[in-house]
Amino acid sequence: MKKNIIWNTIGSLTISITSLFYTIILTRCSTLEEAGIYTIAFALACNTVTLASFGGRTYQVTDTKNEIHPFSYILSRYMTVGATIVLLLLYLFSKDYSVYKSLIIFLLCIFKYLEEVSDVYCGILQKKDQLYKVGQFQFAKSILNVLLFFLIIYFQGSLLYAIIAMILVNLSFVLFFERKNALKCEKWEYKVYKKELIQYFKANLFICLLMFLTNYLINAPKYAIDQFLSSDVQAIFGIIIMPATVMMLVGSFIMNPLLVNIARIFNEKKHKELNRLIIKIIGLISALGLCGLVVAYFLGIPVLNFVYGLDLSPYKTPLMIIIVGSIFYTITAVLSTIFVAMRKIKSQVILNLILCVFAFLLSYYLVGQIDIMGGAIAYLIIVVLRFIGYMALFFVHSRKVVVINE
Repeated sequence: MKKNIIWNTIGSLTISITSLFYTIILTRCSTLEEAGIYTIAFALACNTVTLASFGGRTYQVTDTKNEIHPFSYILSRYMTVGATIVLLLLYLFSKDYSVYKSLIIFLLCIFKYLEEVSDVYCGILQKKDQLYKVGQFQFAKSILNVLLFFLIIYFQGSLLYAIIAMILVNLSFVLFFERKNALKCEKWEYKVYKKELIQYFKANLFICLLMFLTNYLINAPKYAIDQFLSSDVQAIFGIIIMPATVMMLVGSFIMNPLLVNIARIFNEKKHKELNRLIIKIIGLISALGLCGLVVAYFLGIPVLNFVYGLDLSPYKTPLMIIIVGSIFYTITAVLSTIFVAMRKIKSQVILNLILCVFAFLLSYYLVGQIDIMGGAIAYLIIVVLRFIGYMALFFVHSRKVVVINE
């Protein structure tokens, strides 16, 4: 268990902060405009990748009763990735982006989609208690991708070539490491189980919608900035939101090793134990978030100035607003993951759909009125309202499912 937690934390942390390094490399070795194009491309990649993953690994690893064969999970992932590529192309053709910007977006999305192909094989490893291997693979390819990205940007100055190199790295890991290791611990029959595929897509439709809506909520201010402001401004917003992004991923580091255990506790109806575990996780994330907020107040802007080589002093207030919001978002993300493990999904979709309509209107209004500050305020309002909504759902589900006094 300890080995799994350590390597999962290392791998997840490494793969999640690579975007930070890509932005640093671009601002240091290229132009702010290139960094801005990368920022919106990454946001779109993160949003559409939720369609490619179609629920991700959560449902797979919490399938403790093995209701679906491993190959059905694999086949379904390839199907959703292919469908998402088609949808992405239709979206890009509908926009008035330049050919270069569209190509960068498309290739960065392919890079992210390959991570989801890896994810289905990693789900097999995790169920076989080999989460440490997943972390090792994530660590290795993250380091290699950052190194190649730096070398190509520094010597060639080409964001296009850098992304192509990263695609080749991810593809190599899928073919020669993750798939092969999954086969070693779980042999599967290459057979199409239509009923299982239908069952999987039905079960994960709402999970997919939930993830898509969640990612839209977090990126709504970026889409508004892409509509109203320049790529330079987009790059700056991407920089000041990056520390919050790292904070938000802390929750996933804590949750991933515990997913199978949470599903087991829930299936065994150990409601008191599950309730205590939820409270402990929320308490830990809250404490880490408050520590991060204090550090960011005193060191946030000086560190960002040093790292990116820019004067970001005028953006201290938006930075603090975003980090405060990230604490609310991370706690909400933990509750959402637990609800998914408990198969409490439809209520989340309804809540997030309502919030998305509000987020769209709010972000476009505030960004259109007060630029980056509007984006930060919109982000804070969105995540606080989402937190309130999820706490309400938590109390509802506590009465129905997680009963303290059995």
